[in-house]
Amino acid sequence: MKKLSKTNQNDVKKLMPLLVEIEKIVGSSFYNGNIQNYGPGGFYEGEGRDIRYPVTVIKDGEKEKISKYYQCDSYDSKVLATGRYRLGANELYVFSAAFEIVKYLHENFDLDITKIKRKVNKAKKDV
Repeated sequence: MKKLSKTNQNDVKKLMPLLVEIEKIVGSSFYNGNIQNYGPGGFYEGEGRDIRYPVTVIKDGEKEKISKYYQCDSYDSKVLATGRYRLGANELYVFSAAFEIVKYLHENFDLDITKIKRKVNKAKKDV
């Protein structure tokens, strides 16, 4: 998977509210089984913890980490399109992957992007 091409930028801008929601799901699905959990008073609560994985974006030529999904609202779509998870030596361009999934569903399963966009935008207004 490569970074989003410039030809896709207009489509990405239109779909960014949906792509942010998809990233929220993916970013909250990380788990680390090696973390030791200790609660209040040092009480051991077991191994493993769900974690929110940060997205690294490029803004003004500098790398920035977004650790909370709601922070995505303060970035424009061009910056978010650079978003990736850094996993050791590997990187996952999460917004690019989400865009490709939505595009695939649209082309192969008749997913109506306009209806999804309206529902996501409506949900953001209700919050």
